[in-house]
Amino acid sequence: MKNSRLTAMVVAGALPLFACSAAPESFGDQPADTEVAATVTPAAKSPCPTKAPRAGSACSDASLLCSWGSDPRFGCRTIESCDGSTWQSVGDSCSSREPSCPRSAPTPPDSGLDTCTAADLGLTCVYAHEAYTCAPCQGTLCRNENYWQTDSLPTGCPAAEPNFGASCIVPSGTRCNYNACASDGADDYGASMTCTGGFWTAYKGTICL
Repeated sequence: MKNSRLTAMVVAGALPLFACSAAPESFGDQPADTEVAATVTPAAKSPCPTKAPRAGSACSDASLLCSWGSDPRFGCRTIESCDGSTWQSVGDSCSSREPSCPRSAPTPPDSGLDTCTAADLGLTCVYAHEAYTCAPCQGTLCRNENYWQTDSLPTGCPAAEPNFGASCIVPSGTRCNYNACASDGADDYGASMTCTGGFWTAYKGTICL
């Protein structure tokens, strides 16, 4: 996986609705049709395209980061950033075999570390508001084997990492850290995001020691 420091925002239109009602007949008056416009709250629309654009195609928002797909290894999804002029791919090509999450949360042995396999590298799973990501490092703390990195999530964070630009229904400002510091020194396996204006955007304030 290539380094992916992630951000995205989002937008859309409103569809006016109209209801017609007939006034009751009284004292010989003819029924009158009254057109009533219903108020519809405009919905925000993401600046992220519905489908991933071709790398190198034109874009204009230098702060835009978008992702597509549902691979449980976030870095294996299609992730692209706009450098202010063109789309750049920041994801990685991974094996087509998507690993599956364990049925229950990994439990560390008495030695204190719960290792995971190379096949699960980058896999993120959530159990009871706790995110687990398989990676060899957490910031500058690294080991020879892969093991489960963990981070607690606030109530309301999705059980699967949402895409940058996907809609969110939690309170604005809610931050969900799916182990953004899980790294091997070159590749980032987790992601951190914030619900901003109704959409998930990358959170860049994570400090990895």
